[in-house]
Order: sequence, then C-alpha cells, then structure tokens
Amino acid sequence: MSRVRLRVLLPVTLFVFAVFATVPLGLFRSARIRADALDAARETVDMAMTQLQETFAAGDESLGFPIASRRLASVAVNPNVITLFMADDAGNVTAANHNALIGRPATEVEGFDPGTARTAATKNRNEVVEDVASDRLRGYYPVVIGAEPGKLRADRMGLLFIEYDLAERVHRARSEALAE
Repeated sequence: MSRVRLRVLLPVTLFVFAVFATVPLGLFRSARIRADALDAARETVDMAMTQLQETFAAGDESLGFPIASRRLASVAVNPNVITLFMADDAGNVTAANHNALIGRPATEVEGFDPGTARTAATKNRNEVVEDVASDRLRGYYPVVIGAEPGKLRADRMGLLFIEYDLAERVHRARSEALAE
C-alpha cells in the first residue's frame, strides 16, 4: 500500500515543484518581453515622428506641408499606427491619417490628452505615454509650422500626435520567445 502511495506521491510532488519553480521565471520573462517590445515601439515611433518634425523645421513652409503630408501618410501606413495627425497652433487637426479628423479640434480625438499635449508644447519636449489598459503608446511631438505674416523666424508651433498599438508587437515578441 505504501509503495503505491510513493509511486503516485513522488511524481505528483515533482510535477508541483516544477510548476512552482517555472511560473516565477515565466512571469519575469513575460515582463521582460513586454518591456523590450515597448522599447522597440518607442524607438520606432520616436524615429518616425522626429523625421516628421525635421520635415517641418527644414525649409520653406510652402514646400514643407506637401512633403510633410506625404511623410505623414507614409508613417500612417504602418498597421500599428491607429491615429496620426498634425494640429496647428489653434489646436485644430490640419493633416491626419483619417480624413474625418481634419478640421476638428484635437481635443475631440479619442485618446488625445490635452494636459500631456500642453506639457509637450510649453516645454517644447516630446512626450510619449503608455496606456497599459488599452495596450497603446501615445506620442505628443511639438512641431514648427511656420511664421506669422511679416516675421522672418518661424514661431508658430503645432503638434504631432500618434497613437500606436502595442498589442501586436508584444504578441509577436511572446510568440518568438515561445518558439525558442
């Protein structure tokens, strides 16, 4: 009788021990995979948005807008880009990946946070925020959009906004990790 118990008890004990030993490791690895995917997404977003900022900063505004609109469209082709737009100094959307957004106030766009946008604009600093609940990355990038009439220096500031979906990138990273 005790031999039967030992035959059952020993494998069950080893199995339980193995599960409890690997679960913390799996949780740690999952968190690391998510952090790596987030870093890669931030880098992708930052590179694309910096290029858009530079397009506006360089050269004549009459040449800059069509070029920037094409570049905005090329960035929006990325399937992870949910929303991408440029707002002028009055806060109205002037170019976007969804035509329905053009002409609307930026504050009406879902996911747009006026407080973070204000911080980015007043500090003239890029702000990138992760929304863990919706698995999205939102970026606010100040951009020079031109000069007031009669002024030589470009002093009108607008804002580039991007909402980037992290779910696909995290899922792909986890799948690659499982394949290893």
